Amino acid sequence: DSQFPQDDDMAPSNPFLDDDESTRKDSRLVDLATELLTVATSRRNVHLYNISNSRGKVGTFCIFKTVYKIGEDIIGTFDFSEGDIPCLQYCVSLQTEESVQEEFQRRQVQP
Repeated sequence: DSQFPQDDDMAPSNPFLDDDESTRKDSRLVDLATELLTVATSRRNVHLYNISNSRGKVGTFCIFKTVYKIGEDIIGTFDFSEGDIPCLQYCVSLQTEESVQEEFQRRQVQP
């Protein structure tokens, strides 16, 4: 067994990594934000919504997530078998909504 000396000049290095403390702190913040986004967008619970009109229930809509990343497929199912009123036609549209928690909102400076 031969051991190699732990000389800084001989240690493996990566020219793309910066040892600057501020860069490492920014990297940790980005990693934390990415992790929080991943957790929020990967939660899977069944969400059922009744579809009805003034004459009664038409069907249900089932979706497993309510938070998505940009570009992520949104998958849900419609079930018209349990409705009191037959569904003859349907149209689906997507509405986006963004909300920023108060502690992360940028405050406007008063002049």
